[in-house]
Amino acid sequence: MPTATFIHDGDALDYTPTSDVAAGDLVFVESILGVAKHDIPANTLGSLAVGGVYEIAAEASITYDLGVPMYWNQSESQVTADDDGGTRPFVGYVATPSPAAASQTVRVRLRSSPAG
Repeated sequence: MPTATFIHDGDALDYTPTSDVAAGDLVFVESILGVAKHDIPANTLGSLAVGGVYEIAAEASITYDLGVPMYWNQSESQVTADDDGGTRPFVGYVATPSPAAASQTVRVRLRSSPAG
C-alpha cells in the first residue's frame, strides 16, 4: 500500500479569501506566499500560484543580483533584500538581475521558505 498518493505539481494551492482578492495581489497564508492569477471574490474558492517567476515592486535605486533572497516589506508594499532582523516574510530569490539602479521592480522566483 502506498504511503503517498500524487495529487498535483503544487504550483497552485486552493484558497478561499474572506474578502475580495484582485489578480496580481500577493497573499500570505501562514508562511506561504501566493499570487492571485485571477480575481477571487470573497468566500469563493480560487487558487494562488505558489511557484513561478513574478515581477514585483521593489525598492528603487537598488540593483539586485541573481539569487539574492527577497522579503516582503508590508509597510512599503514591495520586496527588499532586508529581512529586518527576521521579521519580514520570505518571498523568494531574484530570478533576473535588475538591469539598472533606477529599476522599481525585480523578478522573483517564488519560494515558500529559504530552504524550500
